Amino acid sequence: MKTFIKQCTLALSVGLSSALLSATAFSEGTMQGEAAPPIPGLEQYKGKPVLIDFWASWCEPCQESFPWMNEIKAQYPDLEIIAINLDEEKATAEAFLKNNTADFKVMFDPEGVLAEKYQVDGMPSSYLVDRDGNIVKHHVGFFADKKGDYENDIKKVLDK
Repeated sequence: MKTFIKQCTLALSVGLSSALLSATAFSEGTMQGEAAPPIPGLEQYKGKPVLIDFWASWCEPCQESFPWMNEIKAQYPDLEIIAINLDEEKATAEAFLKNNTADFKVMFDPEGVLAEKYQVDGMPSSYLVDRDGNIVKHHVGFFADKKGDYENDIKKVLDK
């Protein structure tokens, strides 16, 4: 897992300029149009639009994204949000959650199994999944000035 986190950190720092260029909303990059890999134990979300967000306690943009995800969940209760933590130590993630409340489902993936299936290459990485279980949008990072664009993408998925 440490190698995975180092790769994510490197990918984020190296790809930050391209991420900034492509982050006007969820991008149409990684896995877009493909079926979302299943997440064990979450069969109840089948047929519902879902925002899957991979995060880590050391990720500064993750701290900014949590309040926004709480707002989105409150505003759009039909959208399911699943935040998947990638910290090796659950206690580290739990400390993060004391300061950054989550009004949505939080899971832990310390081995990075789900992160590898989703081809996560930076933090946070979010995947917008439609009712048919397909990834329709993906973005790396969280940019406060793009919240309106993110929300528009979510509205489109909810309206289908």
